[in-house]
Amino acid sequence: ATPEGSPAASPGPVFEASMESLKFIPPEIDIAVGTTVIWTNKDVVAHTVTQRAKPEDQLFSSPLIVPGEHFSFTFDKAGTYNYFCSRIRS
Repeated sequence: ATPEGSPAASPGPVFEASMESLKFIPPEIDIAVGTTVIWTNKDVVAHTVTQRAKPEDQLFSSPLIVPGEHFSFTFDKAGTYNYFCSRIRS
């Protein structure tokens, strides 16, 4: 998915993603420099938003996000980023 800008909310574009039914919507995002992504947990269990499996290569890894809460990250490099929940991944 490609984020749509919301300049009034922050200096750069803002993209809203969610966690629902044990999956991320969308599962990956095409990011422009300065985009802030806000992940909201709309699921019934807590999740993390983790960018890579190896901690030394991660741009971000959230703490546990309980239902109804959110986590945001502002990207300083353009690219396509996928992510996962470290609680669910085996």
